[in-house]
Amino acid sequence: MRLWNRRRETPSEARYLSGDLPPASDRPSVLHFTLHKCASVFLRTKLHALARRIGLAPLDMDGYFFDSASPQPFEVRPRGYFYGPFRSLDDAFGVRRDWPDMSDHKLIVVVRDPRDVLTSLYYSTAYSHRTPRGEARDKFLTLRDEARHVDINEYVRREADTFLPRYRAYFRLATRYDVHLTTYERLVTSPQAWLDELLDFLDVRLSRWRRRRLISPSDFSIKRENPNAHIRQVQPGDHARKLNADTIAWLDVKFAEVLDWYAQRRERAA
Repeated sequence: MRLWNRRRETPSEARYLSGDLPPASDRPSVLHFTLHKCASVFLRTKLHALARRIGLAPLDMDGYFFDSASPQPFEVRPRGYFYGPFRSLDDAFGVRRDWPDMSDHKLIVVVRDPRDVLTSLYYSTAYSHRTPRGEARDKFLTLRDEARHVDINEYVRREADTFLPRYRAYFRLATRYDVHLTTYERLVTSPQAWLDELLDFLDVRLSRWRRRRLISPSDFSIKRENPNAHIRQVQPGDHARKLNADTIAWLDVKFAEVLDWYAQRRERAA
């Protein structure tokens, strides 16, 4: 009985890395790419639940390595798994990602207005993000201390260069593969439509009752903003309330190609 309990407590990611987690089905594997502050933790819970329902084994490799003392490369298999969320395409935790040809995979990419991403990142780093348990703990605490001792406008300007290449990499990915490229704004303002579009892409049929249980408008009801809460606030356009006009103008130029893409979709925050 003890051995059985110990086995159940072993993370799926650890079992996968050791070769002890077989594919859950022959369905094409799905990879979920995103950025920090794009409801990735929320979607991890929801999409992993969906994965189990449709016969995919869910794996959050980045979440597992966040607390790991030894991040490592891993193989992405074409059938039977749901991988993600990944918050960058090129590297993570000092390990370069080496993706296979993903023509036979299902790819989901969720982005957000970069000005809101950077605004939210400031509050997350300074106040609310969980501290890792592994070797990254000291580095994270240093980043937290630094964020708390700079103005938010200085912070977002400093971090902008980290994020622009990530957007560009995702847009390139969407030109190479059949990618479901969607947005945080669509998720929080039209959650049922967002989910229906995702299910169509995955060729999944769920009853209306199950769709509403999976994602519903009530998931995005926040009564008041709390800087110390993981979900501080959800509505698009928060950068306009937190950043000064000069910083917003600077970001508009910096991320012009991303904001132009948003403008074409008519989903950009005010």
